[in-house]
Amino acid sequence: MDSLPYLHAAVFTTRGYLEEHWPALRQLSRALVEAIAYVKQNPAATKQIMARYTKEEDPEALDAAYETYVTSYLPRAPYASLDGVRTILEEIAATNPAALGQDPARFVDDRFVRELDTSGFIGSLYP
Repeated sequence: MDSLPYLHAAVFTTRGYLEEHWPALRQLSRALVEAIAYVKQNPAATKQIMARYTKEEDPEALDAAYETYVTSYLPRAPYASLDGVRTILEEIAATNPAALGQDPARFVDDRFVRELDTSGFIGSLYP
C-alpha cells in the first residue's frame, strides 16, 4: 500500500514575512537541518526526549514512533514535497474551493534548504 504524500513537518509563513526576515528564516532552516541530523544520529537520546514530551513509557511504542517519524518521514534535507502540498490543498478545498487546482509550487520556497544542501552543509552533518 502506498502512503499518502503529506507534509509531516514544515515551516509556514507569508512571502512578505519571508522577504522581511530572511536572515532569521535562513538560520531557522540551518537549525532545523542540524536538529534532524541530531535525531537521526542519536536514537536513544531522541527516544528519551520523545518519552518526556509525550509521556509515553512503552519502549516498543517509542521505537515504532522513532522508526515511523524519524526514519521514514524525516529526510536529511527537508525539501517540501509538492505532492504533499497538493494533498493539503485538496484537503483545504473541502472548505475553501479556491484551493482546488492551485499550483503547489506557488506555496513552496526551498531556497534555504537548497543552499544548505548544495553547499555541502547538510552532508557535512553526517559521518
